[in-house]
Amino acid sequence: MLLAGTAAAIAIMADQAIYVIVQIPAWQDFLDLSLIDVGILLSANRFIRLLTNHWAERLVHKVNATAVYVGVLVLAAGVAAMYGTWPIFWMLLVGRILWGLCWSVIRQVGVMTSMDASHESKTGSAMGFYSGLARVGAVVGMLIAGWMCKGKEPQMQAFRYCFWLIGGLSLLAVIPGSLARRGIEGHHSEFRRPREAGSVYHKHGLLICGFVVGFVGVGLIVSTMGFILDHGFGNWLTIGGMVISITAINGAILAMRQGVDAAGGPILGGIVDRMGHKRGMFMLFCIGTGILLAGLAMSFALTATMTIILVGLVMVFFVCATGLQVTLTAEAGRHGSKVYSQFITASDFGAACGPLVAWTMLDKIEADFVPEILKQNAPTVIFGVGTILFLIGTYYAFDRMRREVPANGHA
Repeated sequence: MLLAGTAAAIAIMADQAIYVIVQIPAWQDFLDLSLIDVGILLSANRFIRLLTNHWAERLVHKVNATAVYVGVLVLAAGVAAMYGTWPIFWMLLVGRILWGLCWSVIRQVGVMTSMDASHESKTGSAMGFYSGLARVGAVVGMLIAGWMCKGKEPQMQAFRYCFWLIGGLSLLAVIPGSLARRGIEGHHSEFRRPREAGSVYHKHGLLICGFVVGFVGVGLIVSTMGFILDHGFGNWLTIGGMVISITAINGAILAMRQGVDAAGGPILGGIVDRMGHKRGMFMLFCIGTGILLAGLAMSFALTATMTIILVGLVMVFFVCATGLQVTLTAEAGRHGSKVYSQFITASDFGAACGPLVAWTMLDKIEADFVPEILKQNAPTVIFGVGTILFLIGTYYAFDRMRREVPANGHA
């Protein structure tokens, strides 16, 4: 579990660095990206996973998982280097698609390893530990991007060096990746064993909740954080006479979000193991919905001060999203690899749709027929859609808690 999480952490750096940079309007202009282009780039890796998740699940049944794991880790490092070598839209898009394929395998093998190495009563803790460790690399990738690309004016040299450095570091993932399944490979896998998945209705509720968390957390909020900051602060923020770029601030905030995943995942996983997954799921959805409603209200008057408060609320929302992702992943993993692959595909579908929908809305909001109040307060659209979807998730979480009778004895 430790080695699998370490390999995933190293491999994910480039993916998170892209998130920091392309959200910023100045970098969009420099790289000649429209708002819809940004949505496509931030969604492409997840749309391809709608196909590759099931392919990865079948692949690791048929061949040596370690060999496949090492192969995609090398490919992921090559993708990072490609970003720096050909920083144009079409090559970035090819890289995002290839990365989606890589992550399907990396995540499938990592979760499979974690489930096989843990006791069934501790699946929440196991998923939290693995997820938390993997997110350490995301923090590093975001901080590297925020630091190396923080200049007053975007520079191609900074962009290239950033991703060449990350590409070189990503090759180190091969070392833990080649050792991750030592002692497990070739043995009977509990994660692969067919299990009772419960009724179709109850499984659909799990998939809907996964879609909502993916759409709102990663899809809407994370992918537009740079836009929200730019709307509230402008291109620069001056603190105590020191001028800080929005790129650096966005990198720091998104890195803190990944830090929440890294530190909070194991803790939240243990908490929901004790209180019950369905009860914990409902509670976290309620808190998240309340935060999104508060964000909706605040975004109608997004001054610099209100933006700072809003960032604090968003950080609390990230804690809820982390807890929900850990809880839902553990719940799906208990039913075996097939249900897990269906769940993670639903989550990926939400995370894929979120950036595309968000940036398309932000692009179209400038149309003549759109009320002026929305044009002036564009972040309200993001928080409004997020609130509606989280209300739907809250309903299904409550219904699962109230009605579901577990087939395998787990609450």
